[in-house]
Amino acid sequence: MSIPANIRNFITTQLDYYIEEIDTYLLVAKEHCGTESLDDAAYGVVLGCVYMGFINAYSAQSLSPNVDSITELHGIIKERAKDIRLSIRGSRQRCQV
Repeated sequence: MSIPANIRNFITTQLDYYIEEIDTYLLVAKEHCGTESLDDAAYGVVLGCVYMGFINAYSAQSLSPNVDSITELHGIIKERAKDIRLSIRGSRQRCQV
């Protein structure tokens, strides 16, 4: 494990939050891309937020992520990708977006 435990916990908590609040991120995506690729755009917004949180968490501790920590981050995201996609689809069905 390359990512420090506190940053790993932060990323996991962030992913939980973005999945829980997907309606907001779906609306952000809709504002910028219409409905053609809305699911992909919302997924991209969430990933962008997670990456920014990751970089900011490292920066706050005066650290720099290395290749191993970035690879580990990709693994964490891949583990949660299905949850993110299901949340987006559920939100679209609820909100008729």
